[in-house]
Amino acid sequence: MNHLAMSKSATKKFDIEINQGAQFKMVILFTDCDGNPIDLSESTFSMQIKSKANDAAVIATVSAVKDADEDHKLNLTLSAAETDAIPVGAQVGPNKIPATYAYDLLWGFIEVGSGDAIQYSRPLEGLVNVSPKITGI
Repeated sequence: MNHLAMSKSATKKFDIEINQGAQFKMVILFTDCDGNPIDLSESTFSMQIKSKANDAAVIATVSAVKDADEDHKLNLTLSAAETDAIPVGAQVGPNKIPATYAYDLLWGFIEVGSGDAIQYSRPLEGLVNVSPKITGI
């Protein structure tokens, strides 16, 4: 499981490794520039995996759920069945070729002083490397 510290100020580049057919979990902690927790209670999140950034087709939608106990913590997950459905490369000899995709995390929040207007930020983006499963059940 990965842990990252995140803020509103800049987009971080972080590549993700997913094992096809295994559950994926990642935890993100949101903090300000001084390291203080950011309350996510009024925030929304969305994360998609696509073949490339401007593709309309979505390979997978990652569950992005705010932690019930810690209001600055976001849990990102894909079930084993969801990662199993992510396509990998062609069969080459006895092995399948790993696949690489793109993702980003969209954060919706209400900025103090902006009224009720929702502001959006992309705090995280990068590549998703999917290793093909070998052993079937």
